[in-house]
Amino acid sequence: MGIVGAANAAEAVKAAEAIKLGSQAMTAGWIAIVFLGALAAIVLYMIMKNKIDLTFVISEEDGSASLSRFQFLVFTFVIAASFIMVVIHTGELPNVPAGVWGLLGISGSSYVVSKGIQMSNGAKPPAAQGGTTPPAQSGATPTSKPDTPPQSGAG
Repeated sequence: MGIVGAANAAEAVKAAEAIKLGSQAMTAGWIAIVFLGALAAIVLYMIMKNKIDLTFVISEEDGSASLSRFQFLVFTFVIAASFIMVVIHTGELPNVPAGVWGLLGISGSSYVVSKGIQMSNGAKPPAAQGGTTPPAQSGATPTSKPDTPPQSGAG
């Protein structure tokens, strides 16, 4: 009977360790959820207060639509929503298939390639544009000097 008691005690210790690890994992999960929720709330608040500008989320700097940005945004949201629904439904983290990672990679790389094509066609990056305006409309050319009053001979 001593051997059976020892076996039961060993099983009880294993079960206690599993419960302890499970509760630690659950606590870590809740901490992560609260942290991510707080970050999401801060970002949404900043968007509502116009501190985060969403003007060019799916458009280029000149205001034209960007299919690659839109595709990347939609793919990311669809995959994230699917992942969240699977976690809610099953209660555990799923294994993400390699094809899903491949689709996200293709979508992201299409944006990078489109930017590369734009730069190779001579488009300036937004930082290089600097928001400057063309020369004055009064007929001045870039090589002409601005109008200055004549200086007197005394200097």
